[in-house]
Amino acid sequence: MPATPAHAKPTGKGQRERSPEPRPEIVEALQEFTSAEAAMRRRSRRVLPLGETDLLALRHLLRDQIAGNITRAGDLARALGITTASTTSLIDRLARDGYLVRENDPTDRRSIVLVPTAQAMAPSAGPESLIQQILLDATVGLNDTEATRIVEVLRRLARALDGIDADALTEPQHGGS
Repeated sequence: MPATPAHAKPTGKGQRERSPEPRPEIVEALQEFTSAEAAMRRRSRRVLPLGETDLLALRHLLRDQIAGNITRAGDLARALGITTASTTSLIDRLARDGYLVRENDPTDRRSIVLVPTAQAMAPSAGPESLIQQILLDATVGLNDTEATRIVEVLRRLARALDGIDADALTEPQHGGS
């Protein structure tokens, strides 16, 4: 049985009280993971047909489609945090390579929507699906409660990062350190 961390107080029946203290070891582990992922992406660039932004764009399009939402170029630009010029290049490249098509917006004929193709939706037998499978295999053995908690923490961390304004990063820090 693992030792009880000092910041976790037993509450009975094997449960631990939630700590009011920050958990730097979680942030460190996440930084270790993101560094490993970035290094893996650099190693795989020569064999993967899509770049990181391409993959993020396709994931966004597929998520929107599953949710029943339509995606316009501006939506994609905002979601990815890229300029409209970069978005146009991205869309042109994905359309040219058969990953998406442009269609007339059913609610506004002046607008164009982006629709992922079957090629974008088809599970790949290439390196990207191998990487996905390796990551999925690493989650084997987690119970539902553990998996749910990990997902909650990762999403909370993602929201925290998404909420950081670039201007705030240049302001002097007060207090703490």
